[in-house]
Amino acid sequence: MKSEQELIAELQKRFAGRKGWLLGVDGEQRVGKTTLATVLAKELHATKLSGDDFVRQGRLPYPKALALDELSDAVANVRASNGSVIVESVMLQLILEGIGQQPDAVVYVRREASDGSCEHPHLFDPESLRKAIEDDKAFDERFFPGRKSPSLASEILAYHEARHPHQTAHYVLSNRFADVS
Repeated sequence: MKSEQELIAELQKRFAGRKGWLLGVDGEQRVGKTTLATVLAKELHATKLSGDDFVRQGRLPYPKALALDELSDAVANVRASNGSVIVESVMLQLILEGIGQQPDAVVYVRREASDGSCEHPHLFDPESLRKAIEDDKAFDERFFPGRKSPSLASEILAYHEARHPHQTAHYVLSNRFADVS
């Protein structure tokens, strides 16, 4: 686990003298991915693209709700001019696969409790994960009756169970270092 400043220093070294690189920022919803990506874009002189900026209207499952063609074009345009790009989103691996892009590095932003423990252990324990998905479905049924698509939280939890992005990322940053609103 790194601090934000340590991460910036390592990424500056990693990308020194390189152009056209792609950095991904992944993690759960509301952990500070956008905030971190904004800071990194400024410090690393890169263009930041957020998955949320490419959501099409309607309540579809998240990856299908994205205008992947538009995101793909945006990434390609930045990289074609030797610009570097940071793409931040939940379910980042699926989204980058959907646009045919391979990141040069990935940062995973982990939600952390104030005592330093993992705030959501269900992301790391399959049995707890299944319970969290069931709790999430109950929440949806109560507050969004008749909703046909899975909730974003359920999709993110299932993504974590299948992909383990917290284990495959090059860097893990605790959100206690990020300015999360």
